[in-house]
Amino acid sequence: MMLKPSLFAFIALLAIPSWSRNLEEVVIPIDFAVGPAVHTLPGALSDGQTFLPGIALDVFAVVTPDVIKNNKDRIPKTWRKLISPDQELHIRPWYLTLLPSSFLIHPGNNHAAYAATVSLFGIYWNNQPIHATEFSLGVKLPTITYAWIQSPQIEEGDRKFLGLGIAPRASFLWKITDQVQLSVSWDENLYLPIQTTEYTPLDRSKVNWTFHGVGSCLVHIRIPTIQKI
Repeated sequence: MMLKPSLFAFIALLAIPSWSRNLEEVVIPIDFAVGPAVHTLPGALSDGQTFLPGIALDVFAVVTPDVIKNNKDRIPKTWRKLISPDQELHIRPWYLTLLPSSFLIHPGNNHAAYAATVSLFGIYWNNQPIHATEFSLGVKLPTITYAWIQSPQIEEGDRKFLGLGIAPRASFLWKITDQVQLSVSWDENLYLPIQTTEYTPLDRSKVNWTFHGVGSCLVHIRIPTIQKI
């Protein structure tokens, strides 16, 4: 069944006023992805635990290579060289960039940690060893993480953090069917040493929270929609 949500219209991508041409209908899949995640934190903030639990999610519209090739004349010339005709293009409305891509959820009496991370955009290099798989390397920037961490290993007892930085990323995707995919990813969030990342371990002077790893396994469900461009 086709849906028709105006939410994901990608007229902005083609950047040509709609009144200057006849609109055509194209199929734009919407990718909904969710799954478990594990987080790593510096020793004092993790209370010595290697991995802390959480969830990860993603939502984006998929512009397929066929749509790009069939509508090449509608894409501004300055954009054409930035878009690969053989790769999918993933886009989001601006407000979906504010949706956290990962959550750290670790309740506890002595040690507890909660965090949410937002990434505004990413730059990736992709490679397809075979048709059904894809490997990608890239960087997400800027990344913003808000966290509350309670740990017996820090003098403050509990701290609120606001981290700003970038996240190198490695990801592997398995295309099970056209509608169902599975991805495994690792993001290494690297934060600037600013005042909102400072904390004091019991055995040393004040230091900064500078890294935060996130591993995730997402199940992607793609729902075809019809959009006019």
